[in-house]
Amino acid sequence: MWSFGIARNVLREHYRHTTKQLSLADGLRARLRISAEQENAADAVVETQMRAETVREALTALDERSRELVMLVHWDGFSVAEAARLLSINQSTARTKYSRALQSLETRLGVNQSGLLDGDGATRKLAATRHR
Repeated sequence: MWSFGIARNVLREHYRHTTKQLSLADGLRARLRISAEQENAADAVVETQMRAETVREALTALDERSRELVMLVHWDGFSVAEAARLLSINQSTARTKYSRALQSLETRLGVNQSGLLDGDGATRKLAATRHR
């Protein structure tokens, strides 16, 4: 009987993870679509796609837990503490993982000292989001 309980928990976790991934992907697609429609220039669309691909590659380089944590905080708008509860990890561990993940993303994305992405003039500041 205990093996059915384990199987049920594994399937439930897999379903939750898959559902979360699909909803995050849908949200990202919607935001990219809206952004592209507003700018409505071919070069802006290409630049947005290149940035999105760069961010996607940087996110996939993170370990799974860190990636989920960053996505929950930035795309879903949860606080680090709320995301920690959703991921069933200690809040202090989540803060550490989140901080290290942001540092890794800053390095991979080439964020300069002012918090802006090098070379593209983006106004999004990763460093400002650290204290959420």
